[in-house]
Amino acid sequence: MGLVYFGISGLLISLLTIRLLEDRGIGLDQLEEISILVLVSLGIIYNICLIPIHGPDSLLYICRLVFIFPFLISISIVDAATRWVYDIDILGGILVSELIFSLRILENLLDNINNVDKIGPLLYNNIIGLILLFGLSYGLYRVTRGIGMGDVLTFTMVGTMGGLMDSLMVFFMSFISAGLYCIVIMIMNRMDSSKRDGLIAFTPFISIGFVVTYEIIKLI
Repeated sequence: MGLVYFGISGLLISLLTIRLLEDRGIGLDQLEEISILVLVSLGIIYNICLIPIHGPDSLLYICRLVFIFPFLISISIVDAATRWVYDIDILGGILVSELIFSLRILENLLDNINNVDKIGPLLYNNIIGLILLFGLSYGLYRVTRGIGMGDVLTFTMVGTMGGLMDSLMVFFMSFISAGLYCIVIMIMNRMDSSKRDGLIAFTPFISIGFVVTYEIIKLI
């Protein structure tokens, strides 16, 4: 069963990622398509191995992590290449995340009476994470203009995954990773000063913050 899930999920998510990129004008050669398939497959293998750690009832939680990846990958690559984030891609990620979340709620409702007690915390974490990351990022956008609305909406998408502490961790890890990237670039002097505009694509670092928080820090 695990191999079937791995095979179908890996192929589906890879095809979805490639299709999203092609729709945004990012052409991929065969090697790049294979690289995406390998990256997605490794992510799925890693998350399947985490099921015993999270518990057997965590399958839908793992599915949310896995199926939000194609949107994060495509949004990050498109933003890095074009400095543009498409609202429809973010909306797709939110819909997929919330659909799987709804299945998790339904599973608790149908399983047994004891699981009904878990619904309240699940809903609270879902709502507080979304509101918190939207509020923090939108406030930063309005006050500093240091990030764009595409970044705000991407924060909102990943905010559907977690509660207060997880969302704060994603927020700060995004800026920490972006800061480290900028320091490395300045030290290595790889940026052409004549073309430097002081701007970087930020959604890749939101993706890094998401992965570090949910795939590494939460397991420590």
